[in-house]
Amino acid sequence: MKTTIATVGTPEKGLFDIRELVLAIENQQDMTAESVVVDYETTMETWKNKKKVQVRSPREFERLIYIEDDVYYFLDKGTKKHPIPKNPNAKTLRFTWGGPGSYTAKTIPRKIYSRSGGPSGVTVYRESVMHPGFPARDFSGIIKKKWDREYPRQIQRAINSVKTIP
Repeated sequence: MKTTIATVGTPEKGLFDIRELVLAIENQQDMTAESVVVDYETTMETWKNKKKVQVRSPREFERLIYIEDDVYYFLDKGTKKHPIPKNPNAKTLRFTWGGPGSYTAKTIPRKIYSRSGGPSGVTVYRESVMHPGFPARDFSGIIKKKWDREYPRQIQRAINSVKTIP
């Protein structure tokens, strides 16, 4: 079996051992993915039922970071006004309500942030309600925008950390 060691580089910087370069980039991608996970977790910091942020590496130089959850998706994308019926097995809906404006959202659109919040008022019972909907939080968009700026710097830092071959 023939083995070849490939090198890449520029005349100004010298050459890189491709194995070291690949390892440096892969390690940096893992660290960047963990930072993205922290951003997503920050959006849920004050939630009672936090969702699991998952990272997969289907191929070399690729990381998929995602949350498989309908509630998170609805918050990320927003909802229109819609009816909420009672569960077929329940007598009524039960929730806390103090009138319009009595709910303080725990998240803010286009912010990687979470704060205290929730309902205020008294417990009410209804057969159904018309939910007013809410604007998209766009967590995925704002996190993508942040890392579209930062990611090239992270990868360049990884490349710069690889020793050149004289």
